Amino acid sequence: MSRSPRSWCPTYFPLFSNAALREFRLAGKLGDAQLTVTAVFLAGLLASWLLCRAARGGVVLSTAILTAYGLRTALAILLFSVSAYQLPVFQDLQLGQGFWAFAPDSRTYHLHAVEIVDALQAGTEIPQLYDTSGAPVPGPRDFFLFTAFLYRVLGAHPLYVPLLNAAFWSAVAILAYSLARRLNGHEGGLIAALLVSFWPSTYIWSSQLLRDSLVILLLLSAFALFARFWNERRRRAVAALVALVLVAFVLARLRFYVELIFTIAIGGAVLAAACRRQGAQVARGCIVTALLVGVFVLARSVDPISFFSPPRSNIGDSIDAGRPLEAGTDFLADILTLDQLTRRDDIQRLGLDSFRNIVAFVPRGVARAMFAPLPWDWLSPPGDTGLFRKLAGIEIVLLIALTPFLAVGLVNAARSVNSEAWLFVAYVIVAATALGIAVTIDGTLFRLRLQFIVPMFILLGAYAPTALMDALRRLLPHAQSAHS
Repeated sequence: MSRSPRSWCPTYFPLFSNAALREFRLAGKLGDAQLTVTAVFLAGLLASWLLCRAARGGVVLSTAILTAYGLRTALAILLFSVSAYQLPVFQDLQLGQGFWAFAPDSRTYHLHAVEIVDALQAGTEIPQLYDTSGAPVPGPRDFFLFTAFLYRVLGAHPLYVPLLNAAFWSAVAILAYSLARRLNGHEGGLIAALLVSFWPSTYIWSSQLLRDSLVILLLLSAFALFARFWNERRRRAVAALVALVLVAFVLARLRFYVELIFTIAIGGAVLAAACRRQGAQVARGCIVTALLVGVFVLARSVDPISFFSPPRSNIGDSIDAGRPLEAGTDFLADILTLDQLTRRDDIQRLGLDSFRNIVAFVPRGVARAMFAPLPWDWLSPPGDTGLFRKLAGIEIVLLIALTPFLAVGLVNAARSVNSEAWLFVAYVIVAATALGIAVTIDGTLFRLRLQFIVPMFILLGAYAPTALMDALRRLLPHAQSAHS
């Protein structure tokens, strides 16, 4: 028997207003939103098609992107309908009103976005925000504001987020194609785009969370803008740098550690350029690094929500939106402070109580980041998403099968004469290590690893073994002719 929204909400959201819950229940089914949902779907389809034409990837790329978009939107509507109408399918995982237990944060974002919309319309202060455990949200809350603005324009309906998510993944796949093609040709771009377009977890676990696709879209945009600044001449380079700073600020507000890892990874490109005595690239890399460090500090010191909310009359009832955010307020912020990291209970359970033990744990942590849940965990006692844990094994099997190609891609990229490839290599290594150490929950790690798996797909496509390229040409003999 499925859990009803009324039994689930008091556990996690005891302070939600009756008005927000009433509006939430009214938005549970399509109703008057059917026309807007259709418009959002068609807008995403048109945007995907236009991006395919702009990328000039040929008929194979367009077919893959549009097919993936159609599959994602169909699955989003199916999952929403099953939960909203409480159909007898996966009832133990249904949260009602279109939400699922494998992505409970989506319901959190929805409920809080409705409250923020009400507050903005009434001109009152933005209320306190809570996570799925019932604890106040201590870190940046910008994504709640983003979702609220989305609802302010379109209306408050849970289906808008997964539909936009499908369009964002189309943009991610096209960016992956463009970056891999820039590194090493059209066929490599197709490999990267196909892997991103049809990777299983983007259809289920990340399909309900717009934040995942948005962060990866911003990350790949940062890679593309850095490449433009790295190579273009003055005016175009300056324009790319300005855009990169803006993208990095938004990225740092949504998931600050991704921006920080990207900034650290630029050192890899600078090191490669220095080894090849490319003075201009070294200078540009140092400029970008200095600016992005400043962006990181700025993003951790301000809260854009404070610009939209009146001064708070009772600080005790809510988080002071104007105060600087402290290191450690996010579960990955502790990676910045070794003392805080080693004091965490979940880290101590792993025996990581010293720097020496953390270094010794790195190989195991990277293996977890790549392959968690590990095969012996698939049949362990199920939790809220026990059935989907077995489905996650399908993706792990695919990942294991791709591991030799991913490893070859990393090695070939490190040996490449293209200094840009070192940015991807450094980012993948740092991100996999940080996530493997700091994230101890397999379900969270399963989603977050897309933040370094997608760049690995780009390297696989760009620097894949010759045999894989030959196989692609045999399977898609018209790909090159269509592209040309």
